Amino acid sequence: MKKTFKLYIFTLVISFLGMMSVYAQPSLTIHGGPNINFGQTSNYEIRLNPGGMDVSQVYFRVEIDNIQLFNQPTISTQFSGSGNPTNQYIIHNQLGNLTSGGIATLNLSLREAMDMQLGSRITLSNVEFVLADGTTRVPGTNVTHNLNILRSTTTTTAPQVNQNNAVLRGITLSTGNLHPAFNVDRRDYMISVARNINFLTITPACEGCTHVIELDGIPQTGNRVELESGLNLVRIRTTSANGSNNETYTLRVFRGESAFLTELIVVGFNINPAFTRNQIDFSLSVPYDVLDLDIIATPEVEGARVEIRGHENLQVGDNIVTITVTIDDLPAEYGVRIHNINVTRLEPGEEPDDEYIEEPATEDDEGGLRWGLISIITTGGLIIIGASWFALFGKKKAKTDKKKEEPKEEDNPEAVEGAEESDDLELDTDTNVFDNDVEHTVETALEDLMNTKEILTTDELDVSAIIRRSNETQEENLMK
Repeated sequence: MKKTFKLYIFTLVISFLGMMSVYAQPSLTIHGGPNINFGQTSNYEIRLNPGGMDVSQVYFRVEIDNIQLFNQPTISTQFSGSGNPTNQYIIHNQLGNLTSGGIATLNLSLREAMDMQLGSRITLSNVEFVLADGTTRVPGTNVTHNLNILRSTTTTTAPQVNQNNAVLRGITLSTGNLHPAFNVDRRDYMISVARNINFLTITPACEGCTHVIELDGIPQTGNRVELESGLNLVRIRTTSANGSNNETYTLRVFRGESAFLTELIVVGFNINPAFTRNQIDFSLSVPYDVLDLDIIATPEVEGARVEIRGHENLQVGDNIVTITVTIDDLPAEYGVRIHNINVTRLEPGEEPDDEYIEEPATEDDEGGLRWGLISIITTGGLIIIGASWFALFGKKKAKTDKKKEEPKEEDNPEAVEGAEESDDLELDTDTNVFDNDVEHTVETALEDLMNTKEILTTDELDVSAIIRRSNETQEENLMK
């Protein structure tokens, strides 16, 4: 009897634990009315039951019976959502775990009026839950919700197409989301996708207008574009039915992390390693007398915000300088990138590594350099002129010194007379005072003398002797 009772209690405990295990599994449910009619959008709330677990992400796929009767399903969520509802959709909370209750809304509408009543069904398949640790995945069960497609009670006619319209009424993506959400008055959007996404299908919705999709200025065939890593510039150009109006929509598609820099410069220093697009961490050392750093950081995406911290009032030793690049409206995992520079301010007397470079020359420095060159050129020119003067007239000084050593007139009249004749010839040859083709007078001789005086100094040539010899030569010429 006792053994039977113990076995009974053991069976109850095992059953209770099994029930608790089932209860503890997270699950999804669909809530909404069963009927759907043409001309109306029916909304179906998707609710989460965490089952006592901390759920950070939910994966699922939306399957609809008779899908050809419906427009493309859309999902709206107060959390972050991405993906294609009919392929795979992901909902996650960037600020923490997903809460119990409604996490998303599925929006359905019919393509056209129905002349009969049909049945359909919504199925959430491939359900999977990711726990807060980011690695543990818990498979979920499929969820279904039956629909009744009602027969339209009134005859409907196709709406008249606005021949002048070129404005889109929606943009559907195969993966990712528009940032911000689509608005008929907005023409510029951002899209972020994971790095493993190589292609993106873009489906514009327009009443009566045609469209062409361009990738980096190149028209594409169809709606599918191939994505490069980083920024991809996509434009949708629409034309109204009558060709009178055009619109252009710009989609900046970021594949993977997107907040890159095109350059990072610490003025006056070389960072180590040299800047590259994917490098995050750098280092450099600065002399003791450097207190602040001038940093130039240029973002790759126009309009991205760059915030630099820690580059002022450097302390002796290690200092961490951060450069944060942010692209607004993008999720943090794609739109934020942080660079770090470990700056070592040295002790007094310590010399930095070869990271220090000279400051570029300023306008004042260039002006001083120009004046220095002018001074050097001027000095060189004066030296050349002085050397030329010495080569031309240096021998005259030697001849003058020789004359001073000759005997006086009263001591040797004949020698003096011969010397005078020789001097006349030399003077005629070297200074061109006399010209045999020109009639010489006292006035011309004095004029020649003044020209010679500008070249020769008075200590090199006896001026009075020249005048006396000139007068005597003139008298001899007159007597002849």
